[in-house]
Amino acid sequence: MANRRGRPKKILVDDKAEEDFDFALSQESEEQRTSALLEAVQKQYTADLEKKRARREKAFLDRAEKELNKETAETAKIVQDAMNELEELYSKFLLDYAAKEDKIRKLWSYIQKEEENLINLLEKRAKEDQEVVQKASVGQLSGLSKIRIACNASQMAIDRFRNPGQETLNRKNRS
Repeated sequence: MANRRGRPKKILVDDKAEEDFDFALSQESEEQRTSALLEAVQKQYTADLEKKRARREKAFLDRAEKELNKETAETAKIVQDAMNELEELYSKFLLDYAAKEDKIRKLWSYIQKEEENLINLLEKRAKEDQEVVQKASVGQLSGLSKIRIACNASQMAIDRFRNPGQETLNRKNRS
């Protein structure tokens, strides 16, 4: 079988014979050489197309990677900014919450002190009222006793004017 990939070997003819021509050693025809040449050109063209396609794909992938990295960085920055803002808001919330809790605790403490003061005042007032009630009760009993004595005395005076002789009898009945 003939070697299709290599160049055909030529026989060198003596320079003296001008009329001699170079002949190919193989039996290849002009058509076969053209076919081999076309095949080689086609392989080279296919290889060049493949290289161009590979370069375009690499350039596309490089651009896509660059764009993806850019978008990822922007998104990461947005997320980080949102997280920072959220942390800032949460810190502010905690500080405000703690301040309000302190105010509430202070108000409850004030209410508790005022309640203790009120209880003490009520106990003091109840003691004072009890003493006043006791004094009033003693005064009322004393007044009632005096009224009874006065009523008995006036009744005796009335009885004396009506029946001058029975004064001793009535005294005994009433006692």
